[in-house]
Amino acid sequence: MVGFEVTPEVDAHPEIFSVTQSRGRGEDERSQTGALSRCDLVQIRLRANRLDVSFVEVKSRAGLGGLTELTDRMCDQMEATEKRFRDLFFSPDVRVDHIVQRSKLTAVLRFYAKRALRYGFFESSETLQETLRLLTRLEGGIPQMKSAYRGFVVDLAGAPRKPYSRRGASFRILTAKDFESATVFRTSEPTEPTQGERPATEPVASPPRPPATVSPSSELPASLPIELAVPLGVSLDEEIVTWKAGVKGSPHLFIIGIPGQGKSWTTTRLLCETARQGLPSIIIDFHGQFGSPNSEYYRLAKPAVWDATQGLPFSPFEAVSQQDGGTSYWKTNAFAIAEIFQYVFGLGDIQRGIIYDSMRDCYLEAGFESSGQPALPKLAELERKIRQHEERRGTRNVLVRCQPVFDFQLFREGVDAGNIDFLKASERGLVIDLHRHSLEQLQMAAGAFVLRKIYKDMFAWGEKDRLRVAIVLDEAHRISRDTTLPKIMKEGRKFGVVVISASQGVNDFHPDVLGNAGTKIVFRTNFPASRKVAGFLKPRREENFVDTIEQLPVGSALVQTPDMHYAVRTQMYPPCS
Repeated sequence: MVGFEVTPEVDAHPEIFSVTQSRGRGEDERSQTGALSRCDLVQIRLRANRLDVSFVEVKSRAGLGGLTELTDRMCDQMEATEKRFRDLFFSPDVRVDHIVQRSKLTAVLRFYAKRALRYGFFESSETLQETLRLLTRLEGGIPQMKSAYRGFVVDLAGAPRKPYSRRGASFRILTAKDFESATVFRTSEPTEPTQGERPATEPVASPPRPPATVSPSSELPASLPIELAVPLGVSLDEEIVTWKAGVKGSPHLFIIGIPGQGKSWTTTRLLCETARQGLPSIIIDFHGQFGSPNSEYYRLAKPAVWDATQGLPFSPFEAVSQQDGGTSYWKTNAFAIAEIFQYVFGLGDIQRGIIYDSMRDCYLEAGFESSGQPALPKLAELERKIRQHEERRGTRNVLVRCQPVFDFQLFREGVDAGNIDFLKASERGLVIDLHRHSLEQLQMAAGAFVLRKIYKDMFAWGEKDRLRVAIVLDEAHRISRDTTLPKIMKEGRKFGVVVISASQGVNDFHPDVLGNAGTKIVFRTNFPASRKVAGFLKPRREENFVDTIEQLPVGSALVQTPDMHYAVRTQMYPPCS
């Protein structure tokens, strides 16, 4: 005879005891309202031919006055819960969805069976297999259910008294002495919590342990990976959810969530795991966290760090591209740079036209339409041309708005400007540290120019049968209007480029960024943004993702990968050191 006992908290399983459950044939209104006053716990023992179910209610009481009224109310709650339980799972003639309801109960009990395995409550694997077999029978229909009621009244200051019965329920008064005698004080060091310790509908207080990975080492893989496989976390069904990325399929990933929920945590894990698997990253770091020697990623990968306040080591005027094999590319580059100036500094179309004309004049004066090798223009020349066009046309405020780019020397101009090789610079990873720029506009401009540089260069890299580099943005809202990032996501896969983008809300992303990301990770997001972000996830038929997203605990997210039919709630793994 196999016995398997669990004690789930009733309120933790609204999918079973929710008052919004539809009524079956013959189920009266009284059973619906009765579910409002349910008991606290249901203890279930699985037998070969029946379920033994104990309904448990606990109350706290200072003094035992009115004890009879209290115990009657407790009996009412236990009786109402038993009626609900029998109506759902043991009334096939009443419930037309009888099999569906039993499937829900089986899923909950299967969760507790797996938890019991972790805690060593099964004597052998054969015992576990027998329990799972009985759960399968429950779904098909175990005919009998035996019930019992147990009530506990906590009166810490009270005197001990014997257990007693009322209305078929057994009651016990628990005093401070009872708790003192039942408490075991441990002198040994506490062990780390095991993953999935709480039931499926509760937040997990401690993060689950990720699978074993390669130990941190200065010797990262020498070859680039054909495919990444990064475990993200564990689902409520205790299945590992994995992000897979390669030059085929939909490798890109976005992360959404309000501050403090786990975005940076997850981003750090992605960076560490991609480095362990041989894929370097180019990180546009708005907070300086990834380039810090104290960061887990820095300690693992030892990436190169560029301090943007020292000037980015390339020129925005770089215009020769192997994409078209000649100098005509300068016209496209002039318009792209004008577009960056427009959205970073809030320019109108006429003001953007002045930037374009000024860029054009700089290129022409540098010899880009002449024979021979042209020289790249300088920022000072662009500043001078903008001033000239403003005066000639009577247009104002173009140079004033764009002045930070010139005053803070955003670029390091010199003989090597324009020759920087991003792939070589990022062999062990590259962090572009923007946090020392106090002006957000400078951070936005720097990020936009870096993305533009990568986009131009990747055509010269050529197509690749394996991944080359990951582009990571932890605060994507700062370049939310950038038009280059969507282009990289659309075209970069065949060049071995994968994009990881994280931000606080769905409105922070360009629509094409969301559309081209195959993997979505959604942490808690508040109303009304929750309604919009829920539209990017596919739920099971009965799920309401809007409510779920608004109530996700810290470290928990809804995740959907291209390999998954539905998004699942996942307890995310922490970064690995």
